[in-house]
Amino acid sequence: MEHHVTAGQGRIRWILFHCYWVTAITALHEELRQGDDAVRRTGFRLNDAAGWARKIAQDLQETASDMARIAARPDDSCAVPWGVCPEHGNTLTSTGGTTRCRTCGRTWGYNRDNAPCAEPATHRLTDADGVEALICDGHAIDVRSTHPCTRPPRVQEPPPTSRLPGPCAETQPARPRTPARLEESAPCHPLRRGQDDQTPRHHRRT
Repeated sequence: MEHHVTAGQGRIRWILFHCYWVTAITALHEELRQGDDAVRRTGFRLNDAAGWARKIAQDLQETASDMARIAARPDDSCAVPWGVCPEHGNTLTSTGGTTRCRTCGRTWGYNRDNAPCAEPATHRLTDADGVEALICDGHAIDVRSTHPCTRPPRVQEPPPTSRLPGPCAETQPARPRTPARLEESAPCHPLRRGQDDQTPRHHRRT
């Protein structure tokens, strides 16, 4: 992924550098607006052209910013490919390139809910199949509060003296707090034979 991000950033910089026509259209439009009435009317086509040129440049710059943000994610980041509010979980709404938390009102100047989460991983999420993922505080809140299934996956905070394995091996130990091993919902599917079924069975006497 890093190679594709770097290549994409380079290509966008090249396009922006060679988009002299964006500046040229805008400059010509402004010059015509300074002329008399007859001259101003000749530039009516440039109204839309100048707007399109500015929109193209803006879209390219925002795309380059998104790529730079992905490339700057720390190695110990949350594994979830979308962002949340670090304090309230899945409470984000985005419009016009800005994201806001509906609970606390905090804002971010990009579409945070459409970008990979860059918050530090602080919890280990384990589903019913034993698949593990390292997630942040905000996504742990979301799993605990909104998971739709009846048997949720386990969300466990690492002990205060331990470090997260794998890509998080170099992170600081998690903040001391009451250990949480919460039964959260896993993907909804029937219980499999010999797994997870703790219902007592009555044997018929022979």
